[in-house]
Amino acid sequence: KNINTNISISKSVRSPNFNFILFRSAYNSYNWYNDSLKNEEISNAQFEISYKKLLKITADYYTLDNYTFFVENSNNLNGEIDLFRFASPFQAPSNIKYYKIKLENHNKIGKFALINTVQYQKKEQNIELNQIELNQLETLNVPEWLTRNTLLYSTDVFNKALFLQTGITFNYFTKFFADYYNPLLSELVTQNYKQIGDYPRLDFFINAKIQQTRIFVKVEHLNSSSTGYDFYSDPFNPYRDLSVRFGVVWNFFQ
Repeated sequence: KNINTNISISKSVRSPNFNFILFRSAYNSYNWYNDSLKNEEISNAQFEISYKKLLKITADYYTLDNYTFFVENSNNLNGEIDLFRFASPFQAPSNIKYYKIKLENHNKIGKFALINTVQYQKKEQNIELNQIELNQLETLNVPEWLTRNTLLYSTDVFNKALFLQTGITFNYFTKFFADYYNPLLSELVTQNYKQIGDYPRLDFFINAKIQQTRIFVKVEHLNSSSTGYDFYSDPFNPYRDLSVRFGVVWNFFQ
């Protein structure tokens, strides 16, 4: 049987993360107790179809009620931004619909392989005027398109004493209002004024295995000097320039 299909439907009801309900800190702006928050309700319908190990397509549709998130205390109507970026918990008053389609493809020709992952996703949320005035704009922000593609070459050398694998990985996602990390809360915070994305990133890697020992070398962001320097890992932190990482994993037991 070369073609497999799967359909699943689920629904979960859960309390918001404890940080949304109760938080205590030495900072006055980071103290709250929200006993009125409702349970989050998440419904999901999924369809999956695959052909051998070559191709898999997964489609998901989510509805989220009472979605709870942290939002920045700024005024997006007039562009004023709180430079301290204080954040507070908020629960979306309207239903959020989120759907995605992911394609995974694995091609192998001889010692070469091409692994592709492409995903399209979209979110729908109704925003009312009174919510805008309260700065509760869009949440659950995601890039519309994202892709990851790896071309690699694998072979045995020195009479199969050494397994060698080398290749290059391409990553890309379209622009979107990414969340940023708040170290005091240890949580992600929604923002709607700075976008990141829309730039490619190339990584080169070499993996080797000798008996129980594995060695890896990775050159990250190989194309940083040719694509400009306006790239971020989150809205307030630049992504790394070209860097080299390497390591050794030595297993004492086979």
